[in-house]
Amino acid sequence: IVDRKGAHIERGLVPAGTERRYADGNLAEVTLGNSTAVDVIASGSAVDLTPYREAKVAHFTVSSEGRIGGSSD
Repeated sequence: IVDRKGAHIERGLVPAGTERRYADGNLAEVTLGNSTAVDVIASGSAVDLTPYREAKVAHFTVSSEGRIGGSSD
């Protein structure tokens, strides 16, 4: 998880069943390994990670308004 300044907010393995929440407008980039086992909720709605997934890794950007996009959005 990378913030708007390019600093890593979180990096590493997260135990099963763990929940993470981040402040609106704080995230810039997200990379999730084993993304088929992860649920992402943005603005109260589930995010389909399929378009951002290659093999089991999902990578996406988050706009300052909280919109999820591809790595080049």
